[in-house]
Amino acid sequence: QTIKECFETLTGHAASTQVGDEVKAMVATTNTGKPDLSTISNSTLRDFLSLFTAEFGTSAVSQKNGAFTVDYNVPVNVLHAGDVVKLQGIFAKPELDSGLKTALGTNAAAISTLDSFDEGDDITASATYSPQTARFGRQLAMNSNVFDALAWGRIAPFPQRDAPHEDGLVLLARAADKLAGAPEDVKKSHAKFSSMGDKAPEALAAFEAAILAMMADRQAEKALLTSFAELVNNQEQIYFSATYHDRNSLAGANAFSIKGTWEMGGKNLSKFLAQNRADCDLRDLDNEVHALEKPAPKSQACFTRFEEYVKSADRGLRFAFALDVQRTEANAIVLPQYSVNLSTERADTQIISASVGKRLDPPTSSHERRIDFTGSYENVDKDPNRDDRLVASVTYTQELTNTFSLPITLTFANKEKFLTAKDGNRVSAHFAISYKLPKM
Repeated sequence: QTIKECFETLTGHAASTQVGDEVKAMVATTNTGKPDLSTISNSTLRDFLSLFTAEFGTSAVSQKNGAFTVDYNVPVNVLHAGDVVKLQGIFAKPELDSGLKTALGTNAAAISTLDSFDEGDDITASATYSPQTARFGRQLAMNSNVFDALAWGRIAPFPQRDAPHEDGLVLLARAADKLAGAPEDVKKSHAKFSSMGDKAPEALAAFEAAILAMMADRQAEKALLTSFAELVNNQEQIYFSATYHDRNSLAGANAFSIKGTWEMGGKNLSKFLAQNRADCDLRDLDNEVHALEKPAPKSQACFTRFEEYVKSADRGLRFAFALDVQRTEANAIVLPQYSVNLSTERADTQIISASVGKRLDPPTSSHERRIDFTGSYENVDKDPNRDDRLVASVTYTQELTNTFSLPITLTFANKEKFLTAKDGNRVSAHFAISYKLPKM
């Protein structure tokens, strides 16, 4: 084997792998809960990193309440590099309008005839814009300079390490340089030990020492990668959604909504930098990293503060707050054969919601579990036939693999949508299977 092939055999990965790629992979494959933009089953960690997401869900209380969600994130670079627009479509088999069911009464034959919808009878299309900056968004690229500085601060005290992303080949090249009189090609990674002649034993000893030092250092490196990825995951996010809901008139009225959402984590990278400006000034850190200064006092001090920060409290807690303004169009259902003539007026609704979520296992877990609680108040204007309501939900999401997860949602509403208090409470459970194609 060549030196490079031997390195890959012993370490189990390519020498050219950059540690930053591992952070990106950790963030991209994080369990982000349900992909749909519903206020009721809201996740406190919206995903703008995946390339494509699909989910199929069904309700435990209705055989016709299944929905298929498709989700595609498009980079747009509107105000910042890396800005994203999430395009989402939800296709569902609706149920008959509740008012129509009441009007039909005991006419089971009519209800059966009319209640024959397919996925084209209830379509929700939305577009969501998410700006990506150093403060907002979960993209490593916006904070890669911070990561480089922390990596440099971690390895700068070691005299044998000369670069923030140094891999095994750099160590091996230095080992070959120490071999006095070795030919130039011996110092290259494509060389074989068999070409070194009487220098081979010394080269093998240097190679072994480099490999052992690198593998011993891997655990500390992994801890930095995991902690940094977790803080990036917990960065704030703001996004704005426009949604149009098109339904068969027998299932209900069409609607349009505008929604703004703000997510924030209990601990994140922006908060760390704000609390440690003295030791983590980005200009000073960049200068040290680019100059490869040793012992790099600024980078080392920032790395020390980072270790203290990630040990001081739980970073998994996350919050989301949203304001959703909806307009439901007027709707008319005229069925003379059943003596039905129903109409509803246009209604405007404001929905205020708050959510809190948390992952239930450490970031080193291979299959993450998370839970999200949401409470919302829906205020309906100018329609005496439609009433305000309170809705609460809890969503548990079990990650099965890096691409598949299982969300389960239990929802409570003090009344059905648009109906009065006499209609009573409603509890429903929803089960789904979600597939996410990460973009790493």
